[in-house]
Amino acid sequence: MRFESNRATFSKIYIKSLENVRKIFTKQFFSKVVKAVVQVI
Repeated sequence: MRFESNRATFSKIYIKSLENVRKIFTKQFFSKVVKAVVQVI
């Protein structure tokens, strides 16, 4: 029983961290694209 609740908590934390990583990667990706476009122009 306790193990199940621990797993649920872990999956919640895991999903949250995945979302944060995705946001950071998206920001970095967009800034790289903007820099590349600016260099081309």
